[in-house]
Order: sequence, then C-alpha cells, then structure tokens
Amino acid sequence: ALAPKVQASTSGLSGQEIGNALYGLQRCGGAPAAGSEALRAILAALAEKVTSCAEPLSAQNVTNALQGLQTCSDGEEVQMLLFALVPKILEISDFSPQQIGVGLYGLNRLGDSSALREVLQALAQKLSESREEMPSANLGMALFGLQRCGDHRASRLALGALALKASRSEEPLTHQSLAMAFVGLQCFVECPELEAMLAALRQRVLACTEPLPAHAICTALYGLQRCSASPGARALLPAFARAVDSCREDFSERQLGSAFYGLRRCGGSEEARQVLAALARRLEGSAASGERAGPCQSQSVANMLYGLQCFSDCPELSAALKAIVPRVSACGEPFKNYEVAMALQGLTSCSEACPGALAVVAALVPKAASCEAPLSAHHLNMAFSGLQNLGTGPEVRGMIAALQIHIEKAGRALNSVLLTRVLEAMSGEEAEAALRALSGRGGGSRGGAAGAQRA
Repeated sequence: ALAPKVQASTSGLSGQEIGNALYGLQRCGGAPAAGSEALRAILAALAEKVTSCAEPLSAQNVTNALQGLQTCSDGEEVQMLLFALVPKILEISDFSPQQIGVGLYGLNRLGDSSALREVLQALAQKLSESREEMPSANLGMALFGLQRCGDHRASRLALGALALKASRSEEPLTHQSLAMAFVGLQCFVECPELEAMLAALRQRVLACTEPLPAHAICTALYGLQRCSASPGARALLPAFARAVDSCREDFSERQLGSAFYGLRRCGGSEEARQVLAALARRLEGSAASGERAGPCQSQSVANMLYGLQCFSDCPELSAALKAIVPRVSACGEPFKNYEVAMALQGLTSCSEACPGALAVVAALVPKAASCEAPLSAHHLNMAFSGLQNLGTGPEVRGMIAALQIHIEKAGRALNSVLLTRVLEAMSGEEAEAALRALSGRGGGSRGGAAGAQRA
C-alpha cells in the first residue's frame, strides 16, 4: 500500500525523509514472497525520489539510507537506488569515518555490480578525504560490509582506505569486531591493499591480552579462505595457532569446519601446518573426552576435509585425518552431493601412502552410495580430483563402485580425461563398470581441460 502512495506523491521528499524511509526497511529483506514484491516496489519508488531530490543529502541521510539495505539482496531496484545515491555521496563534504563504516555495513548482502562498485568508489574517496580516526567498532562493521562485494578496483580502493585508517589507530578491537573484520576479507586475493589490512589486523591480534573466544578464531580463519597463502596471512597464522591452543572454550563442529575451510588455499605452508596441528589437537581432545560442542554435521565434516586440499602427506595432516575419520562415520544425516564432492576434493594433495586419506575414502563410501541427489559432472570432477593420487586399493575401488551410478547420470561437463586416467590405472570390476558407464554416456576427452581446472 505504501509504494503507490510514494510513487503518486507530487511533492518531493527531503533528504531526511529519504534517509528515514530507507532506514525503516532494514529488517524487511527477509520478508516472504508477497512482502518481497512490496519491498521492491518501495525501493523503486524511493530510488526515483532520491534522483529527483533537489536538496543535498547529508552524511547522516546517506548513512541511514545505506543502513536500511542491510538485509536486502541484489535486485534491479537496489541497483537503481545505489546509482541514485552515488552523486549524493560525492556532494557530501563532511562524511565521518564512523558514518562511512555504518554505511558500508549496510552493503553486506550485496554482490558485485556496477552500481555497488560506484558506491564503493565514492565511499572510499570520502574516507580518504577524512582526517578523522575510524573507531574500531566501525572498522569491523565496514569490513564486514565488503564480504560479498568481489575483488576488483573499487573494492580494493575501499579496502585500502580502511587499511590506512586501521594503521593509524591503536584502539583495540573487540573480539566481535575482530571476527567481523576478517569475515569481510573473504573475497580478496593477494594484493597490496589486502597486505596492508592484514598487517594492521595482525597488530590488533597480537595486542589482545585475553584469549580469543572460539567463534572469533574460527571466523577469522574462515575469512582468510582466498588469501591464506599470502605473506600477510602467513604472518598471522602462527598467532591463530597459539590462539587455538590457548582458547578456554570448547569448539563446536561448525566452528571447526569454518576454521579448516579457511585453510583451503594456504599452500601447505609451515605456518598453515601450525594451525592445522592446533586444530587437530582440538579434534583429538573432543574425541578423547567423548564430548563435542554439538553433534557431527555433514556440512561441517565436508568443510573440514575440503580445507585440507593444499596439504600433502605430513604429520599434521595425518593427525587431522585420524580425528576426522570417526566424525565421517558418526554423521547420522545423509551427505549431500556437494558435500561428498567437497570431502573427496580435500584429499587432492594426499598420496596412497597416507593411511588417513584412505580411511576417509572408506568412511565416505556408504555416504556416497546413499546420497539422494546425483552428483553432477562438476561434483564428479571434484571427487576424482581427490582420488587421482590415492592408488588402486580397496578403499578407492569401493568409492569407484559407489560413484558409478552418478557417472551414468552426469552431464556433458564431465572431465572424461581425468576420470579415464584414474579408472584405467586400476584393475577390477569396479573400474571396468565405471569405464563402461563413462563410455556409454558418450565419454571421451570433451570438456577435459576445463573440467580439470574447475576440479
């Protein structure tokens, strides 16, 4: 009912009215379908009012407007509104870092788009122009808002401006703000702006006088998922290894899954192995005591294994795999197709000389066999990527047999080159049946190179 009234209104809205109207939408993003349609109509109507507003919007007006988007997902109406706000942002001469931090937080559910890039670039410019310090709480909020924005010039400009503010402040970060800050880094790969932010955050981590809580440690590690092999991340990892050991809390299965997942691109560095060893000790400790902070969940177990894909055979990996195997078997809920694929791809760097990897494969066989939804071609590419170096033993043959039905149903994107190489290296009925299934669906080398890269 509101949208038509806004559209039909002949008098323009003031800057304060626009800011207040959008601010009032901050809890509406999760509305059911009917409510979602109404929200989109209101956003479109307000975008027009922003465009036609003759008076400048104040910094607080824009902050309120952006904050109102914090539960909104991407959509045409949101893009219209962001485009409309860009010139209003650029007109403002007194944007404080605190207001910019709150405004960036409002973007936390929005993915990459041309409209978002323009807003980020405008906010980065205003942050660079400000000589004020940024409060630590707002730094965490600002970084949190970047978590889905993508890695591109505009997001790096925003990250660089935030890193400069972070480097000039000695105010400690609360544990919650620290966790939020690292969550915001999950889209970024190695770049100068990221290195500058990691260096600033490392000082905050080292300055912590109290042990970090489990959620802050695991959330921070999760945020490093695309950059954990970078110099800045490697410098941070030993501090997180110590934090895992000194934490006074139990770690939930979900938290541990997030922490392992954050290591998926660590390159198997010495620093990453320190974290892996600390996480393995946590897994072993909860298994030895017979107590876990929550039941085993297939997604958490899949995340743990998926995070191991850069680790080749080493004592730390063996310890982690030994602790994960009983968790695979203990999962009462069925594994989903992508969880089977993730778990197997996590073994990519393991060899057949690694007993823990083979034990994981054996434990996953009934999970793959009972998977309700078929594994897609991409899932099978991931699975065989994990199996390719594990030899031809009974564990691998058992998995091949479980995957046969999925091969028969797979689409054209299947990496036939990879599958054929793995299957032809082994003998036995399981491999022959899988090769027949591959041949029967028009196999061959089509899609091989692209599939191997995706896997």
